[in-house]
Amino acid sequence: MHFVSGSTGNKALHNTLKNNDIMSRNDADHGDNDSGAWGVLLNASGNEVAHNSFSGNIACSEDYGIEGASVEIYHAGNNLIRHNSSVNDSTFSELGGQSEGNTFAFNLFAPLNETSQKAAEFLIVPGNKGTRVYNNTAYKVQVGLACFRTCDTSVLDFRNNIVVGASNARKSEFYSDAVPLESHNVFGRIDAFPQYFSGGSSPPASTLLLSAGQTNTLFVSSSESNFRLGASSAAVDAGNPELTFLAELGISTDLDNRPVPYGRAPDAGAYERQY
Repeated sequence: MHFVSGSTGNKALHNTLKNNDIMSRNDADHGDNDSGAWGVLLNASGNEVAHNSFSGNIACSEDYGIEGASVEIYHAGNNLIRHNSSVNDSTFSELGGQSEGNTFAFNLFAPLNETSQKAAEFLIVPGNKGTRVYNNTAYKVQVGLACFRTCDTSVLDFRNNIVVGASNARKSEFYSDAVPLESHNVFGRIDAFPQYFSGGSSPPASTLLLSAGQTNTLFVSSSESNFRLGASSAAVDAGNPELTFLAELGISTDLDNRPVPYGRAPDAGAYERQY
């Protein structure tokens, strides 16, 4: 586990972070306070977590049954989490405390095995202002994006992502209790129609809610864990053609380090299709 506390400018780069099952707190007091089993824990601001591989960061929890995350953020702001691959972790990231201005870009999260499916949460945002989420791919999730405590445009900017729920997903692929900035995303569910809620508003025209058949053709081969875009994928050229929000982060390549965009517009998700 990487632990960053009280300092800025740190970088966690090109690591393999797996099988951490150590809990920092795990007791049977029936409180909502168990925590641990992280790949990276950020208790500091202005840091970067990039090009890492996460897997198996999961432990048993008295409060939740299962606990763990690829990147846990608590009282930490203005961090950049980008170009990471997480397979078979229970949660990609959960924000807590005064954690504002964090950015997630070009990450892959795929909780594929039975253990990780017990949680399978992509991103939990309890009202943390300035959270930006761009060009991520989340596959077979039970919980996609869950944003609450007045999740309006000051809290969330969610663009160019792919979120595909498990066939029996217990919650939404996208849930926001208010109306945030959300556009150019692709939502689906294995063998079913995705669930989408954004403060009671309809999705923008640029956001796609796919039928089961369309979801099945999104990727080259999800059964072989190849989440690059297929030839007929609905995510090709589905991203926002205005790229200033990526340029501001100094990001110009996808998870395979290929240029974005390749075609007339960027693709949705963590991979840019190369024709």
